[in-house]
Amino acid sequence: MCGFLAKISKSKFHQNLLNRKEFECAAKEISHRGPDFNSTIHLDNGTSFAHYRLSIIDNTNNSDQPFVSKCGRYILIFNGEIYNYKYLANKYFPEVSIKGDTETLMLLLINHDKNKFLSEIEGMFSFVFFDKVTNIFLAARDRFGIKPLYYFNDKNNIILASEPYPIAKIIKANPDIVSLFEIESYRRPTPGFSYYENVLECIPGFYITNNKIGRWKNSQRFFYKDNYSLDELIDRLKYVFNLNTIADNPHTAFQSGGMDSSLISYLTRPCSLYTVGMNDNNEIGISRKIASILNLEIKTQIVQKEEFLNLLTEYLKIKKEPISVPNEILIFKLCKTMNPLHKYFLTGEGSDEIFFGYDRIFKWANTFGKEISNITFLELFLDKYSYSNKAHKGERFINYCTSLFENCESHLDFIEDFFLDFHLPGLLNRADRASMAAGKEARVPFCSQTIVDYMYRRPFEIKINNNKAKYPLHQILDKTKISFILSTPKIGFSTLIPGMDNKGTYNYMLKFFNKLNIF
Repeated sequence: MCGFLAKISKSKFHQNLLNRKEFECAAKEISHRGPDFNSTIHLDNGTSFAHYRLSIIDNTNNSDQPFVSKCGRYILIFNGEIYNYKYLANKYFPEVSIKGDTETLMLLLINHDKNKFLSEIEGMFSFVFFDKVTNIFLAARDRFGIKPLYYFNDKNNIILASEPYPIAKIIKANPDIVSLFEIESYRRPTPGFSYYENVLECIPGFYITNNKIGRWKNSQRFFYKDNYSLDELIDRLKYVFNLNTIADNPHTAFQSGGMDSSLISYLTRPCSLYTVGMNDNNEIGISRKIASILNLEIKTQIVQKEEFLNLLTEYLKIKKEPISVPNEILIFKLCKTMNPLHKYFLTGEGSDEIFFGYDRIFKWANTFGKEISNITFLELFLDKYSYSNKAHKGERFINYCTSLFENCESHLDFIEDFFLDFHLPGLLNRADRASMAAGKEARVPFCSQTIVDYMYRRPFEIKINNNKAKYPLHQILDKTKISFILSTPKIGFSTLIPGMDNKGTYNYMLKFFNKLNIF
């Protein structure tokens, strides 16, 4: 919903890292994230907060930020949405009239410990909460990493932001060479790092305070031991999908020809659908058929190669990072052309990771190498997963992967955790950056603890059955009037430069970024 930048002095005395004008200049680098309102607060000791708002829940100025408590003591900058804010407000403050999710979050942070309520939030968030009297701050990020949070920390200051570049600009950071090697193979840096030296990523489910970084309580996945029920899953999907439509603006959705977007369209009935594709590689015909059957309006976009390269240049200059997935450009294009009244959309990220949609790798992990060592298995897996001809196996990335084995009883468990903890946050970052570059918000209803926890560590046969990946979704859609999609080849928002395959397109775009000399 927004973008923010905060520079907090660890001393009550002024720290001369940069002046107010320099801070505001850095904050403008995220102005694309919040076209509706912006404001800045400067304190005498050099602490500053800037916020750019995209207003979706509570469109009035009551939720403008930086949000200051009624007593004037506390400051909050918040990026995201709390879909169940009315439930939380009624539970914790039944006698108080609360106007939106920002005010709800402020009151919760003032009156309750983070570990009491953060796990109850259905939604997406990153925020910085500051106490002017004690000079103590709390920053936190949602458990899936739907909304980004980056930081720089030294003995005098901490800087926190929704994107890494404003921080890099302030501290004059050089590119992180290791990250640039990693993106060639894995489309993202190792979790905890960015493309800039000393600009770090707050890990999903973690918090940062003046003197500590840790995981907030119950941000880990929970393993349900009760019997699986398709009816129970359907109830959970309906509940969560409905929550994701909470807003003061009409809800829309991205539609491809696949199961995920089709299930979202079927269960939520958006006011409008959007679809996009390259001229010779798209699912626009299938998407139109789905919209027609569901009696929904659909808007389509076709992108030619020349326009694609122009969009690529425009987007890279906003993002100031390499492209992580080629179809970022199509998402950016679609968001640029959306109706101005349509500020957010639902999209299907998370489904493949939860329901084993990457069936080639999940099947391999389930049947191969049960007796081989973890290290040998990891070597073989990374060669399969890598997007380059030779997988980069640097020390910090291998250490990260090795740590995942600690909570796994099998190699299939490792693959499940890898896709949820490494692969999915990378895709969520793509959705966030591509949509917010055009001032729109991507909502990902599958990425809910209500759904993920219920499906986590379920037997392989529940998720892949009769050679069908994402079998529960097959079962649900098979009973609907759009069941024809189950036998339709999947393309999605595919982005292939003519004459190139996936790896060729990806490598071309990495080289294109380097030519622009953005770093």
